[in-house]
Amino acid sequence: MAHAVESDMTSRRRARWYERPAAAVSAVLLAGASAWAFTPAAPASAAPVTQTFSAPGAHTFTVPEGVTQISVEAVGGRGGAERTGSPGGTGDLVNGTLTGLTSGQQLTAVVGGDASGGSSCIPGAECTGGSNGGAGAGGGFGGGGGGASDIRTEPSDLSSRLIVAAGGGGAGSSLETETGGCAQGSPGGRAGQAGADGSCSGGTGGQAGSTADGGAGGIPGGAPGTLGTGGAGGANGGGGGGGGIYGGGGGGSFLGFPVFGAGGGGGGGASLLPPGDGLRAQADGAPRITITYEAPAPAGPADVSLDLQGPPTVNRNGTFTYTLVATNNGPGTAQDISAVLGTSRYTQVQSTTPAAQSGTYRSLSGTLWKTTADLAPGQQATFTATVKANAPGGTSILAAAAAGSQTQEPNWGNNADALVTRVNR
Repeated sequence: MAHAVESDMTSRRRARWYERPAAAVSAVLLAGASAWAFTPAAPASAAPVTQTFSAPGAHTFTVPEGVTQISVEAVGGRGGAERTGSPGGTGDLVNGTLTGLTSGQQLTAVVGGDASGGSSCIPGAECTGGSNGGAGAGGGFGGGGGGASDIRTEPSDLSSRLIVAAGGGGAGSSLETETGGCAQGSPGGRAGQAGADGSCSGGTGGQAGSTADGGAGGIPGGAPGTLGTGGAGGANGGGGGGGGIYGGGGGGSFLGFPVFGAGGGGGGGASLLPPGDGLRAQADGAPRITITYEAPAPAGPADVSLDLQGPPTVNRNGTFTYTLVATNNGPGTAQDISAVLGTSRYTQVQSTTPAAQSGTYRSLSGTLWKTTADLAPGQQATFTATVKANAPGGTSILAAAAAGSQTQEPNWGNNADALVTRVNR
């Protein structure tokens, strides 16, 4: 009989504990919710993003959302060597900032090419001009010009270029014969410089291009540079001009008989820097274009509030639904919304929408929704859990919930809610 009395007293004590006012229970649960709710990431800050194009040819770059300017490093192509090894000129390396851009705007990044050999070249000569403006060498003896690297607003419009790294000029070649000849070729001009005159009283070097006009061709036979393109080298050994905003002139042909002077080196092309900004230096490697911009930080802060809804009463062993409504009160977008629900041990989660993970924290059953969904200001996200009540009649089921996002949130006072549901006897 004593056991029965003790059991009845224990039951009463349990009932009185569960029958505390809902407001008091809610305060306890809300205080604990911050201990088990997820912790948002620290506010994100702007981070630099870099994209490099290294393959010769045209590439499309789309200005990202929220970006209005980009930093550019561009490298122009190298001029080709002539058949005896005299080198072509190096291209330019330029740095500059392009401003006044708009989100979604498409830019074309054209990577120039180094001069190269080929079936039309005398063995040892890199007579083929690089892509994007490098001119070929005369007669296959000399070196072709290097191509320019640029960014433009229109794919096929040379006048729309915003920044240009010029290419170097190709080397002029000599022609040795059984009766003699000049044993050394003439180096091509680096970007922005004239090509060397041919040794042994050979052809003259092509002139460098400028931002206003192409470089003059060497004598005899070197072609002048034009908008975007170097001039071809003279027919016998002249080096090709380098590409640029305007191209360098081609070197003149080798001269004389029976002793042949060397052809002139091709002139380097001209680079273009953005107005009031930019640096120019000698190229340090292969042609390329590197774009760097600051990715905007996620908009914020956001203010996510939570409303936990459920029935005031439920039958023993009955099922009921908790609904969690998360609202973004702005002003920024709440990114990666998550919500968590904890209930007393006398419940069993039957299903969730959307799908959630289940676990236990301390004495509370825990259901966690982690999403990649974003909430714009004023939008809501709803999470539901269908629960079975296993508590004895006359007791109460306690629930607490919290919601938040990965966006900076200065106000955490409204992110949690609590609810008490009585189990009918």
